[in-house]
Amino acid sequence: MFGIKIEPIYKYPEFKGKFNSSTLQNMSDEFTFFFKAILPELFYYYWIIDRDCFKWPVEFHHLSTYNSDTDEYEDGPMKEILFFFSPIEENNNYYLGLPGLLPEYASYISNDWNCILGFKAKPDSPGEWIKKYWNAKNRGHYVARTVDICFTNIDGAYWEFFTKKEELFESIRYSLQNIEGIRISEQSIENSYGI
Repeated sequence: MFGIKIEPIYKYPEFKGKFNSSTLQNMSDEFTFFFKAILPELFYYYWIIDRDCFKWPVEFHHLSTYNSDTDEYEDGPMKEILFFFSPIEENNNYYLGLPGLLPEYASYISNDWNCILGFKAKPDSPGEWIKKYWNAKNRGHYVARTVDICFTNIDGAYWEFFTKKEELFESIRYSLQNIEGIRISEQSIENSYGI
């Protein structure tokens, strides 16, 4: 897989105040900012995502009607959002994200400890895939063999991006190469801390 590490060094203590770019100072949505060059390409992918992958605004919950008897939202933004999430019965810590989830909700992705795994075709058994992932001796090799695209965030410090498509890798590298306050470097999936 092609891989890249994206470090927002402008927020590292040793670089505080060294970058005055208004683009960086106004950036709170790192995921959309870093990956906007390829977001339209992500529409048809399926996703295995952690329950805490997205951070929904509190007002979304207030604008939605929750039925505690059925354990479902009856209307509002949360009902619309949850249309894109299919529970994985074998492991309730993960969801299968359906096509259309990205780019539609990319701006709500958490920028802290995240792993978003993308598949061109729906995995036959997402629960079995997760089980094999956690039992793999080398998760990097397993992901490289079975996943088409992957985003990881490590402790809010940096993002990693892995893809089988060289053109997606090149799009990200090209779009970020001259942005002040961001350091990019090639990254091997075998050396990923987030996988």
